[in-house]
Amino acid sequence: MVNGTILHDSEQAKLERLNAPQYSCCGICGRPWNVVKTHTIRIAEHRGCFAQCEDCWKTASDHDIRLCNELLYYDWMNSGSKVGYSKEHLMECVEWALAERRGQVQKPYYDYSEGKRLPWWRLLWLKLTHRL
Repeated sequence: MVNGTILHDSEQAKLERLNAPQYSCCGICGRPWNVVKTHTIRIAEHRGCFAQCEDCWKTASDHDIRLCNELLYYDWMNSGSKVGYSKEHLMECVEWALAERRGQVQKPYYDYSEGKRLPWWRLLWLKLTHRL
């Protein structure tokens, strides 16, 4: 749940949350993480965030995905968490992921910590070590 806001809540999701109050949930459908698989958006080399489940990632509109992740960022800021990156950075990562989902890019060959494309030698190393 993001800022107490679930974009498309259902009766099923409400019942599942009652049975699993210790879990947070997808910001789009409201189903708790013990019932659905998270969809992680990469925000740094070894970091990611998930505001939506895998099912919602596949079916939700780009607008809902953007809104859900933006609300997650505000939730983190309001909770006093040290996020370590800007909202603009998160939203740029969301845009890369959405472009990949639409098939417009194969992979976001992007150095998230530096805010630039990865050099050719790093891409080659990632490919040779089967990390890409």
